[in-house]
Amino acid sequence: MEIAFRIGTKYGVYAMLLGLIISILFYLLNPSLLMNWAAYLPSLVTIVLMVMAVKECKNYLGGYIRYGEALLTGWSAYLFPAVISTLLTWLLFNYIDPSLLDLQKEKAIEAAIKVAETFGMDGHNQEEMINSLEKADMSFTMGKALMSLVFSLFIGGIIAAIIALIMRREKPKDA
Repeated sequence: MEIAFRIGTKYGVYAMLLGLIISILFYLLNPSLLMNWAAYLPSLVTIVLMVMAVKECKNYLGGYIRYGEALLTGWSAYLFPAVISTLLTWLLFNYIDPSLLDLQKEKAIEAAIKVAETFGMDGHNQEEMINSLEKADMSFTMGKALMSLVFSLFIGGIIAAIIALIMRREKPKDA
């Protein structure tokens, strides 16, 4: 199990570094990229590196890997990027560029209007929805950051479990 954690951690550091580079580039190019589909790119990179970590561990173990080893490898590859991403987001929204909160609110209102129009919501209800979004507290406090991290680690566990189920390969009993 130690090798599973070590390999997973190595790939987690890679994912963390790539995620930081991507996020910083998005922020420098156009901060609104952090609030649309492009924001998921670091997550996709992390998932690919989780698979690569499990594959390397499986190869190291002679082509066989138990479910628990694969789960630990994948989840440990997810751990660093999740923690650093949460910390970076908290720093970004609270200290580096607090104006991103206004941009986030603006993007939330735009998305809500699109959804409302898609479902044919009448003007009065749209106006109420927009007013409630404008009044909403979208701050990213340390408490919200910790809740976000816990949720992220749970999702990472589910992803790692799926990868482990797909990639596991038990040694035959007679081997």
